[in-house]
Amino acid sequence: MASEYKYEFTDSVSRDLDDILNYIAGNLKNPNAAKDLFDGIKAEITNICSFPLSGEEVTNEFVILQGVRRVTIGNYNLYYYPEKNKKKLTVLRIIYGKRNLDYILREMNI
Repeated sequence: MASEYKYEFTDSVSRDLDDILNYIAGNLKNPNAAKDLFDGIKAEITNICSFPLSGEEVTNEFVILQGVRRVTIGNYNLYYYPEKNKKKLTVLRIIYGKRNLDYILREMNI
């Protein structure tokens, strides 16, 4: 099914992705796992472009913007904001699930 939605990354998510993949490939010396994660993220983004409301809506006191959603990919949470009128998804952050999410969400200022 072809998606009507396009997506864009924030600068933060681009840094997140670089940091995560470099850590897995370099520090953990597992480039195959980094590639698998990257492929999983691409596949999930394709999925949410087709089904933009499929992710769980984020209800957190630190997230001011209404309608932010989250999907889980392995050990990571991908946060995105669907804009129906623009047919666009903004991918906000990709965060390791065991980090202090309240602190990170507060710092996201969304």
